[in-house]
Amino acid sequence: MNVSMVSRQGMRRGWVVLAVLALGLGTLALCVRGARWERVHPDEQVIVRWLVGTRHTAYVGERVYPGGYFEIMRVARRAEEAAGRIHRLAERWLAPGRVRTASPPEVDHLLRARLWNAGFMAAAAMMVFGLAGRLLDNRLAAWLAAAWFGMHPLVIEHGHYAETDAVMLAMQVLTLWLLAAALREQRRRLALAAALTAGVAFGCKYTLLPLLLLPPVAVWILAGRRGLSRRARAGGVLAALLLLAAGFIWATPLIYGDFDFFMSNTRHIAQRTYGEMAGLLGEMARVPGAARLWKSRALLDAAALSGWAAGILVLLAFPRWLNRRWRGAWGVLPFFGLLFVVYVMAGLPWFRNQEFLPLLPVLAVTLVLPLADLMRGGAAGLRRLAAAAQVILLAAAIVHNAAGGLRMASAFGQHDTRALLRGWLAQCGPADARIGYEPYAEPVAEHWNTRPVCTPKVERMPPAAFEDLGLAYEVCAPGMTGRGLRHPWTRVRYATGAAHYAAFTNRATLLRRASITPGIRPMFAQIDVELWGLPSRAEAAPVADISLVMNRPALLSPGEERLVAPAWDAGAGPG
Repeated sequence: MNVSMVSRQGMRRGWVVLAVLALGLGTLALCVRGARWERVHPDEQVIVRWLVGTRHTAYVGERVYPGGYFEIMRVARRAEEAAGRIHRLAERWLAPGRVRTASPPEVDHLLRARLWNAGFMAAAAMMVFGLAGRLLDNRLAAWLAAAWFGMHPLVIEHGHYAETDAVMLAMQVLTLWLLAAALREQRRRLALAAALTAGVAFGCKYTLLPLLLLPPVAVWILAGRRGLSRRARAGGVLAALLLLAAGFIWATPLIYGDFDFFMSNTRHIAQRTYGEMAGLLGEMARVPGAARLWKSRALLDAAALSGWAAGILVLLAFPRWLNRRWRGAWGVLPFFGLLFVVYVMAGLPWFRNQEFLPLLPVLAVTLVLPLADLMRGGAAGLRRLAAAAQVILLAAAIVHNAAGGLRMASAFGQHDTRALLRGWLAQCGPADARIGYEPYAEPVAEHWNTRPVCTPKVERMPPAAFEDLGLAYEVCAPGMTGRGLRHPWTRVRYATGAAHYAAFTNRATLLRRASITPGIRPMFAQIDVELWGLPSRAEAAPVADISLVMNRPALLSPGEERLVAPAWDAGAGPG
């Protein structure tokens, strides 16, 4: 090999590194867009409190909770503190005589957690490139798979939250990458390393239970390819199981810190968690198959965020995994994807859009299979034409994902709808009135003069209940449908809830609404909120005048907010 060929290969590697770094920076930029958005996520305050608490204790002591996130964040904090010490030493070296008088700034733990999670999402996107590259041996296809993954609306949304999903997803992709490399390079050590990371990933979130099957299966396959005896294969599988346990125990220090509490609380939480489906189904809780119907609808709703082009392409491209050239990947992506869907339908207690995140690496690599086939050649006639048509669908899927990811990031760059309505109430609201609010609408009534009342969804309350509470106004969150109030498939209100809602809207008057319409909206941010005047104040209220609206943001533009002057005197308030 001559010098010029080596230099060309080095340049190609350099361009690949730059392309992957650009991909990671792009995902990071979208995830940190609006990172200071309002503190309205119901779980963030608890997670941050535990993050601060685990700085001095080994585990969350309140209850059993996946500890992998907190252990990894402990390592991240130590790295951050080490970097700070190096920075201070450099300052002293450069200016030894300077006296430092300013006190260090107060740490915003919530913002720090959000920024770290954005970094983990960016790392996951870059590792998808490595995963796809190992499986497909095509850098362009691998980069497009990582780009589709890194711009997915769910990745951007959950990269904004201080929760455990970003770390879980990064550890899952790392495990799949190690397994892909192990099967490609015939290296059992990589499969054993994947067993360790799979245990940590499961310790980050227990919904990754199917991931635990992959490393032992990979070790067994690799031992069979080497022609090892059954005893040697069993020894390899045992080693993989021990490493799985070691990774999980490292991520769950409560096991060795207070084993009795871990076991008793785990049983209690498992019973409570698996009992929640009855509350979600409501009137259909005892109907056979209703739980699967509910999870099927939730799974399809989450998949719909990827767009119709991606959905069609996955259905057309997934059978390509049966091709002889891709059969080696069955032990990694297709097996995990099918296993996870079966687990969702048969074993998972519920399904929310963040439970769709583990499927994204599978979908990302499956989407680019036709492109990898087309670039490798060997197909002719109708097969080549079909692959070309699927590549066109791939382009449409990437464009849809890019637009959705940009809109999702832009939604976090605006003031939250609840903060907008809260600001209007602070300027124009009735200072002496008692306000009720539904779950997720609490930020609207924060800092109110009279103590606000948290009420159930209006679908659960007969008209007399509002009078008994002495409420003059109710803040509703119509986008949050509540538990057990709607049919699991059609999402239509049950009869009792529909009657209560109709009675409420007939008696009350819609005064103001705060909403955002970016096509794709986050689950825990920018929810629609409405202010309703109850009969005791409705006589003096104007006709329903929806004047607080946030316009559709154009991708990354700041957007516009219109706060229209009220129809009544600002000092007197609406009542």
